[in-house]
Amino acid sequence: QPNLRVATQYFISTEPLVAIECAIGMGRYWLWRGQYAEARDVIESALAAQKRIGEMPPELETKARYFAGGHCYMMSELAAAGEHYQLAVNAGRLANDDAGAGAAMCGLAMVVYVQHGHAASQKLYEDGIALLLRGGDRRTAAYNICNLANTAAYADEMDTAEHCLAQLEALSAELAEPMVEARLASSRGQNCLHRGQYDESAKWFRRNL
Repeated sequence: QPNLRVATQYFISTEPLVAIECAIGMGRYWLWRGQYAEARDVIESALAAQKRIGEMPPELETKARYFAGGHCYMMSELAAAGEHYQLAVNAGRLANDDAGAGAAMCGLAMVVYVQHGHAASQKLYEDGIALLLRGGDRRTAAYNICNLANTAAYADEMDTAEHCLAQLEALSAELAEPMVEARLASSRGQNCLHRGQYDESAKWFRRNL
């Protein structure tokens, strides 16, 4: 880790585009280790350094802002997270990156959900998922369909939740990935729980586990 810190700081001062690429590559590394503030600081410093010397390639900004939004969200810095996600959506559209813009839009939906609830976030989720599917990122689409199914269930919008689960089941069958199957089982468990179907809910949660 000290080597990574030296490398990123070196590139921020000499080649900020390389620093941004490094930060994108280490996005999940930081997320999984809970080093949200460090990640945000590196990404924001690299973006600022690049802005001082030249244009920012929109395809890189899309990914960098998406991770910055995620790190801020995990620290409950919702205003900053929303700003980063919106900038990622804008950059993704500029780069004709449907998948990148869609992922960022779903990130923005998470922020809006925490701030204003399901009704305010549903359209953002739906539009983001549509962009993800159009851009070919079915895995990230599946994760966000799961999120929408859960927020709909919490809001007692069971028809929306069921529609999402049917969509998620189709994607899960196509992808055949354990993480997608696990999220489907979790969402099914949540859905049954909100319906008061406790035995069925327990069955799905065990499958998720």
